[in-house]
Amino acid sequence: MSSPVRQGPLGALMDEYERAAAEFALLIDSLSDEEVAAVRDAAAVEGDSRTILDVLSHVVRAGFGYSNLIREAFGGVREKRTRPTTRAEWLREFHAMLEESAALLDPRGAMTWEETFEISIPAPWGVVYNLEQLLEHAIVHVLRHRRQIERWLTRARQEIEELG
Repeated sequence: MSSPVRQGPLGALMDEYERAAAEFALLIDSLSDEEVAAVRDAAAVEGDSRTILDVLSHVVRAGFGYSNLIREAFGGVREKRTRPTTRAEWLREFHAMLEESAALLDPRGAMTWEETFEISIPAPWGVVYNLEQLLEHAIVHVLRHRRQIERWLTRARQEIEELG
């Protein structure tokens, strides 16, 4: 990932997306495959995130989804990705997701804030974003799930301390 040197509003947002992603990847890199696969939320229903790997897969899928929404807004077509099933696959896909986002946004670095507001992006969950809002959503999505995993890990450590 690059240092914060991009120009313009899209550059600023992409720099922050990469910063949030770097913090998230650092957390995941510190975990073992066993920790990533362990059930953290036994009460979760089918389709919800029960393990850290479930959360990681969701974050990657969503990140590629945001790229697809942006691509469509610029006249391109959706691309399909596979679901990562290991921590190593997730890390590869996570970095590929960021590279794809940068490849979409970096050539548009000269866009003004006003131009980003003019791009209407309907999301599948019923919200219509402008380009800036969708990118902010993507950044916060990574932050929110990093926090979720940190909370799961803190809870697990507390349970171990209480037992031992």
